[in-house]
Amino acid sequence: RFLSALTPAPPLDPEDSRNESGLAESLTRYARGHAEGGLLILISDLLDTFSVEEGNGAETLAEGLRYLTLPRWQVLVMHLLSDQEMQPTLEGDFDFKDIETTESLPFYIDRDTLAQYRLRVRRWCAKLESICTREGTTYSRILAEWPLEKKVIPYLRKRGVMR
Repeated sequence: RFLSALTPAPPLDPEDSRNESGLAESLTRYARGHAEGGLLILISDLLDTFSVEEGNGAETLAEGLRYLTLPRWQVLVMHLLSDQEMQPTLEGDFDFKDIETTESLPFYIDRDTLAQYRLRVRRWCAKLESICTREGTTYSRILAEWPLEKKVIPYLRKRGVMR
């Protein structure tokens, strides 16, 4: 009921330097507005933590988690990715369109590009998990294709997140 009553914010204009939003800002604002603490479950693709310069973008997650500390807060980060994001099988010429900015970029993908991509995704996920561990947060990578009742809930139980 709580989620269905929320009104999503419009997409940010990447050209607008006045944007004071993003993951770190949202988590910080939430923590300050709920000083009593509690359970926070973040379900996100965490794409705004990815950076071409490896490791730099992931620190935005650490920045956002710094006010959500134990014992007042119990935080679960559910990193939602699709199987195609983890193990893409594309090859050839493509035009990729960013659905948030509508920007389109031409791209040629070969086996070497895919291998480099997969390596970077693994490193990015490992960095996010490391940051969560350091900040006392539980990190769980969840595949979007997993059915909630049959796969996600048993996975979270196995990790000790749920009973």
